[in-house]
Amino acid sequence: MSLSYGVSGIKKKSWLLSLYDLTILDDHGYQDIRDLALSGQKVSFQVVHGSYLSVGQLDDNSVVLTGDDGDEIEANFSGTVPIDKACAFSADLINLTVENANKLEELDGTQVVAILREVVAGADPVNHQGWSVLGNRQMFIIMENVTLSYSENLSGGDIMRGTIRFAKNPSKIGDFRIIGEFQKN
Repeated sequence: MSLSYGVSGIKKKSWLLSLYDLTILDDHGYQDIRDLALSGQKVSFQVVHGSYLSVGQLDDNSVVLTGDDGDEIEANFSGTVPIDKACAFSADLINLTVENANKLEELDGTQVVAILREVVAGADPVNHQGWSVLGNRQMFIIMENVTLSYSENLSGGDIMRGTIRFAKNPSKIGDFRIIGEFQKN
């Protein structure tokens, strides 16, 4: 297997976040997107329906997705062997609305499916006009069965900010997140 490095990763990315309840895992449209993404194919653009919360755009500088070695055991001959991965995602929400703050507070501690969609800065993400300037494609990241952790911060005259976080210790990073690309029709 060879790795390819493109110029598309160089540009700064902006992200939209939608949260779904676990019933979406049984939806055929969602399964098609997931299966194509796992096979490395581009996915024909479609918005997954049934979202119970479209959270909105995230602060670009706050988005962090990590996957590091987690717990390790000492092996007799091969040294230290990682037995799981420590994966996490966190981000700040831009212009947190009252409705979203209340809904996120309700969902705090529950399991969800989170879908991040790339948008171009200045695009209209609500009407799905967020296509990459490098072509008719849009990166997405799916995190399944993750527990939502939510906190909020209001200081001085600044806007209210909500911080979301997901963490999980799977056996491999791919069990925490799926990365794919929508292809515009």
